[in-house]
Amino acid sequence: MGTRGDIKFLKRMKRFFDKVNKTGNCWEWQASKIDGYGAFKLDGKTQGAHRVSWGLHNGPIPDGLMVCHKCDNRGCVNPGHLFLGTHSDNMKDCYAKGRMILPTKSRFKEGNKPVTSFLKSKEKITYIKKAIENRSGSLKDLSEDLDVPYQLIRDINCGRVYK
Repeated sequence: MGTRGDIKFLKRMKRFFDKVNKTGNCWEWQASKIDGYGAFKLDGKTQGAHRVSWGLHNGPIPDGLMVCHKCDNRGCVNPGHLFLGTHSDNMKDCYAKGRMILPTKSRFKEGNKPVTSFLKSKEKITYIKKAIENRSGSLKDLSEDLDVPYQLIRDINCGRVYK
């Protein structure tokens, strides 16, 4: 993306901020949008304006991380309203803020899905639930570490199985 003293970087900053309305708490993206998220063309590729804003203010986004909104305003590009997180972090944030409702009628019973027959003892289930709660990495990493199917880890984490 360039360095702060780079002429190309400064031109990108100007082109970016020409499309931002900073009059409110949220910095509203005024140009094209895709699903409510600002869209900005950079190096020939259309990118999320919130992701570009993060990059302009904080540097590159590490692999495997997303740029999430604290304000839940998809059109906001205020770097103070953005944070980095995994997909799991983003989904937990979404659920905690009441923007995601887990379906109550589609709860799965043990043995109803092939993957749920994987765990036979309550000790294994309890161990996995504690591992999910205390993990430092992604659910995918945890599933590999425990040699348990990823979908099962996701279903346990979401409360669909083994409540």
